[in-house]
Amino acid sequence: MKTCFSWFKRMGFIDENVFARVPLVKRPLLVKPPYSPADMQALLDSQDRSTQAGVRNYALLPFLLDSGVRASECVALEYGDVDWERSSAFARHGKGGKQRWVGFGPTTAAALRNYIVAVVNREA
Repeated sequence: MKTCFSWFKRMGFIDENVFARVPLVKRPLLVKPPYSPADMQALLDSQDRSTQAGVRNYALLPFLLDSGVRASECVALEYGDVDWERSSAFARHGKGGKQRWVGFGPTTAAALRNYIVAVVNREA
């Protein structure tokens, strides 16, 4: 409301922003705990790996957690962005246009390879 009325004043729709005197309320920052190994296993077990979507999700979940990339960075990744020998990927569309290398573990690498094989087999 405060921002909206500030814009109204700048545009000349109102003479005074009555919300300018209202203090901003600071909400406490709540830190969310990380997934436990049991939580992660439950997420992975919920995926039907007999379907392409299940294989994809089974690869995406650990990749997102291992690498720490944002969903938009993950979606923008291409096959050539992955360095299989170093178990890393080049995220080129980060927040603020930042680019970086991110790593992932061997279990994630295996899941990613299984997904790629599933995609190739589907297209063949």
